[in-house]
Amino acid sequence: MQNPEPRCIDIRVHGDPITSLVFCVDGKHIVGGCMDGSIRRWRVSDWGETEPAMKSDGMVVKSVVASSDGRWIAGGGVDRGVMVWSATSYEKVGGPFERCETGVTALDISPDSSHIAAGLEDGSVVVWRLESRERIAGPLRHDESLVSSVKFSPTGDGLASACSGRGSDPIRIWDSRTGELLACLSTDTKPTYSLDWTLDGRRLFAGGPRGSIRCFDIASRTVLSAFGDQYCDSVTSLCISNNDRFLVAGSESGCSLSLWDVNTFEPILPTLSLQSEVSAMAVSPDDQHLAVGTIDKKITIWSLSDLVPMTYFFHRLSPFPASNSEPFAYISNAVHGQWRHGNLEEAEEILSNEITQLDCPEFVTYSRANRALVRARLRKWDKALEDVRMLLRWPKVAHTPPIAHVADAFVLFGEGNHQEATQAIDSALCLCNDNTKPFVKLIKLIILFEVGHHDEVEVFCYKTEPSDCTPDVASLRSVVKAQLLVLLAEHSMMEQDCSEAIKHLEKAQSLRPFIRVPELRTISLIFGWNFDGLNYVIQQQKCAALFASGRTRDAIDALVEMQKDLKGEAAKRKEVHEWLDGLKKQCLEASESLAEEAMRNGNYDDAIAWYSAALDLDPASPEQILMKRSDAYAAKDSWENALRDANEVFRRNVLFPQAYECRALRKLERYDEFVKTLNELPDSRKYTLLHLRDVPAKCPCRATLSVYTRKGGHCQNSRGDP
Repeated sequence: MQNPEPRCIDIRVHGDPITSLVFCVDGKHIVGGCMDGSIRRWRVSDWGETEPAMKSDGMVVKSVVASSDGRWIAGGGVDRGVMVWSATSYEKVGGPFERCETGVTALDISPDSSHIAAGLEDGSVVVWRLESRERIAGPLRHDESLVSSVKFSPTGDGLASACSGRGSDPIRIWDSRTGELLACLSTDTKPTYSLDWTLDGRRLFAGGPRGSIRCFDIASRTVLSAFGDQYCDSVTSLCISNNDRFLVAGSESGCSLSLWDVNTFEPILPTLSLQSEVSAMAVSPDDQHLAVGTIDKKITIWSLSDLVPMTYFFHRLSPFPASNSEPFAYISNAVHGQWRHGNLEEAEEILSNEITQLDCPEFVTYSRANRALVRARLRKWDKALEDVRMLLRWPKVAHTPPIAHVADAFVLFGEGNHQEATQAIDSALCLCNDNTKPFVKLIKLIILFEVGHHDEVEVFCYKTEPSDCTPDVASLRSVVKAQLLVLLAEHSMMEQDCSEAIKHLEKAQSLRPFIRVPELRTISLIFGWNFDGLNYVIQQQKCAALFASGRTRDAIDALVEMQKDLKGEAAKRKEVHEWLDGLKKQCLEASESLAEEAMRNGNYDDAIAWYSAALDLDPASPEQILMKRSDAYAAKDSWENALRDANEVFRRNVLFPQAYECRALRKLERYDEFVKTLNELPDSRKYTLLHLRDVPAKCPCRATLSVYTRKGGHCQNSRGDP
């Protein structure tokens, strides 16, 4: 602890006590739910209250959450269920969600802001779509006692729930989309009051009675560590810092706070005693502030830099870590935020300040290595090389971290010194422990690709995974392989080798499903790669390559599959739909052209197949294509199919220019229906014998049509001679 007497600010709450706290995603406001049904806001800049308070129509608010996209604030409580407010206008959005049979005791919003989960007093869990309010899962039965906490996993696919009763499985993990029970976690301290996930989704922390905290390994469903302060009472609040380095635990009846290292499970400072019971707790998005609500109508704000050593404000990036393994890199929150959003100049400036201001040699070393990588991304090779030389020739720490050699290799490759760069990356491998080596080998391959050694990279991408590969390593290798194959396909397309590109993309598809392991964040930082929507990118490039190679039918099939699979963030992006519409238009034009050519050559089956392919693309106005396919069916005497398409045109648009004529022609072998359809023709439509030019005159329809045209539009009800 840096300061034995940490400074704090007290905010007096007018009205009833605070029951729940959350920081808005922009970090500018903190929102609190109160027992009197109001939801209040305070400015972080001066901790002043912002008026007016949001009203919940008398609902006793038990839980408040904010969406990560900054759009919504949701509250849940007794009687009224779940309500949502705009996070910008603070106006209520619609009425309550479907009325719950019992009160809401816990609430959470998924990381992509698409779903909301509620834990109820009757021991059940419900999941809704946030905007449509459609229930997609639940009630998921947990226990007879109330659900004390619900938390979406970092990917949003899983949902953890905890129960405060003494059932055999106080913690359960569900599939958040289907409601399937994925795992039951047991503890020796039956009730569980609070939950929180680590950023990588590999571990789940749970607060229990008598100050106990359990850390679960999700893969093995076992307890990694049991720790806590036995002199505290029940741990009713848990918050893991946004950089995944430390954990804050609050005890309601114990009137205390404790802070713990997430990796070593050791206390960071002695337990803090408070004057009143803890009712709510939240950590700001930048990990700078800790807000604690107490039942004496007060919110206390601590500066976390007064409670936690400086080292805890750095992201600890560790490939496939054991809890105490050596990190691959440390990155401060400020740098990480700028770097991952591509603001490299700003990241470089912050790193320069850290190098001159930090008094810890270890962190100066990491900051300098990070700056070398940022400068390499900016193509500032000379300055990047200066950082590398400072790291390796005049080290300030006894053990040079592997990332320093990775930075050295990246810079040397960028300058064209491939042999020295290879030696540098091999030096990094020599320094790595067993956890880190697979990760550094992948970095080496990416660097080889970046400098044009595509043959070696291609061999790796088509190599079978070793049998002793751990699941995490296998997942990382699959995603990196797929990304490399996409880049190899792009290179092949530039060389107009469509077949090679298709081969690479089909291999990339075979590596699915892609699991977003946390190590991808480090690769994204170093190389600027974006793994979001990788499956979509593969499908997109495959469609384009198939079309460019002349395989129009295969391109259409791939495009149809892609439209079915499109979901998540990719489905919301305007450029995605513009690209889809563009390729769909090209495929429609190509398939219609091929169909018309087949018709001219008398290949009616081929024509029907191409018109069917065009219809598979679900065009906005399919009537013309249906008409043409109907003609193709008629040309091969497939009258039932021809009539089916004609009726479909008529069903879709009775005003379509040829709808009536087409329908009539397809009924040539059904005289009464033919006459009836002709009589339905608008007066403005004129029918001539030309329409029957290619139709066998084996029924009295031709004579009937002759009478029809002479009389000016109405058929006689007598049959003429053929």
